[in-house]
Amino acid sequence: MMYDVGIIGLGPAGLKFAQLALAHGLGVVCFEKSFCGGTCLNLGCIPTKAILHDVEAGIADWSAILARKNSIVEKFRKAVEKDLTAKGAKLVFAEATITGSTVQAGSEDFECARIIATTGSKPLEIKGLEFDGKFILSSDDLFDLPEVPKSIAIVGSGAIGVEWARIFNTLGSEVAIIEKASNLLPASDLDVSKRLERMFKMAGVKFYKDCEVLKIEDGHLTLSNGEMLTPEKVLVAVGREAIAIEGCENIGDASAPIKLAHYASTQAQRMFEHLYEGAALKEISPLEVPSIVYGTPEIAAIGVREQDAPEGTKIYNLPVVFLAKAHCNNNIEGFIKIIADTDQKIIGAHIISKEASALITQIAILMKFGATVEDVKDIIFPHPTLSEGIFEALHQ
Repeated sequence: MMYDVGIIGLGPAGLKFAQLALAHGLGVVCFEKSFCGGTCLNLGCIPTKAILHDVEAGIADWSAILARKNSIVEKFRKAVEKDLTAKGAKLVFAEATITGSTVQAGSEDFECARIIATTGSKPLEIKGLEFDGKFILSSDDLFDLPEVPKSIAIVGSGAIGVEWARIFNTLGSEVAIIEKASNLLPASDLDVSKRLERMFKMAGVKFYKDCEVLKIEDGHLTLSNGEMLTPEKVLVAVGREAIAIEGCENIGDASAPIKLAHYASTQAQRMFEHLYEGAALKEISPLEVPSIVYGTPEIAAIGVREQDAPEGTKIYNLPVVFLAKAHCNNNIEGFIKIIADTDQKIIGAHIISKEASALITQIAILMKFGATVEDVKDIIFPHPTLSEGIFEALHQ
């Protein structure tokens, strides 16, 4: 049987492409070597958010936390599989290889008019800190921990490192972060990095900036600043690398410079429209992609950072403590920073606040439609909300 499209990998990009293909009446076969949902559902976005919720709710039973996480993941896996099969997709759970237009999976061959690889990414290893699954861990390994470590050193302070630092710190672990750059969350606006560092100091999280692990011997980490750490576990969270396949179209983490689920889904949609609807392939600007670091408070960003902003840029900044709703929530940490260009068009925002993930989405919508500061000032924001912080910030 000839399929219109074979999709290798069922993470966010693969799922989106499959759903669009099925909606257009195409014959679809999907190959997945592990579980539907990819890293996001199984080893990334969803499980860490479930764990963060429980930890911040005061649950300290690690086995119970993992059990609830597993139930959520399993629920969504089954829902995804049921949706695809109900719409007519053939699912093949086996590792796939490509020879021309043929995909071999298990003991079968599948002829496909077009093959799309959405094989995702994997934790990046660095020399001298290779994963062993016991002492030196990747983020994938954390879900198999039998118990919370008494101490952990986290190499890297991107979103993964920061979220796990928050989790383990709240659970009572002694946490130390080693960051090669001069700021934590080095891709962030500098004010965000500085505020995160302040919050970590208050929470008792140690961190070492402009610092690397020189060597590990007998469980001892020698740092480039001369200090030595003896953690129970080491998490290496320095990024992810693509798992790409030659000879076909790669989308999602397998090809994208930004390894986020919503980037992958958007890329899949635009690629489908290009391949099957004749639309010009619309590139995704990094400045239109929101990013979020979860935990309390959330950290969210979109667009231009202040340190990269052109001359004449206007910066609006409102401390969250000014908002009544923040006091009602008993969470007054953070700020709402909005950046506008010389024409007063909003070109970026950086937020530390409860519900920052929702607030940054509102900013993304405003940016999409080219809203100016004056446009936003004419919007009626409900009170009391954190959203009105956007309105209030632009009046500072």
